[in-house]
Amino acid sequence: MVPVGKILSAHGIKGEVKIFPYGETLKTRKKGDLLFLKPEDFPPLLPSPQRGIDKSWVVFTVNNLRLHNKVFIVSFAEITTRNDSEKLAGKEIFLPENLFPPTEEGEYFYYQIIGLKVKSKDGKYIGQVKSIFETQAHDIYVVQKKGKKEILIPAVSEIVVEIDLQKGLMIVDLPDGLDQ
Repeated sequence: MVPVGKILSAHGIKGEVKIFPYGETLKTRKKGDLLFLKPEDFPPLLPSPQRGIDKSWVVFTVNNLRLHNKVFIVSFAEITTRNDSEKLAGKEIFLPENLFPPTEEGEYFYYQIIGLKVKSKDGKYIGQVKSIFETQAHDIYVVQKKGKKEILIPAVSEIVVEIDLQKGLMIVDLPDGLDQ
């Protein structure tokens, strides 16, 4: 299961929620598609929807999904009131990995990049990728160094030299001053 977005808040009075998308996957969802929550994230005060994938995931059926600014407004068949939708705020939404299209050479999903260890070309440990954010030009990898310090690494081929998913490793060639 792959996280594809995070429920930010309730929207309106009919049980809709605002979902911040991770990447572009939610754009491909439509009415009748299923989205999943971890069972431990499912608020016990809500009526119990169907369970799926070995009864270990809570399943929601998309009624409507539309893009509004940079978030999606989504209504689920199982959630019909604002009170119920408010209980979902802060929860992540997941999809099974087999629903994702195959990637091309050198192309990765966010979930594959987040968590990679980052090292310089000469083998010096820099940190670990904690998140990614999009800009108009390219993605930016947020790398957590020791302690609370973070550095921002542009996801461009001149800087990101290699990504090895098997080893859980990203090799970078940082310009002078970027690793401060």
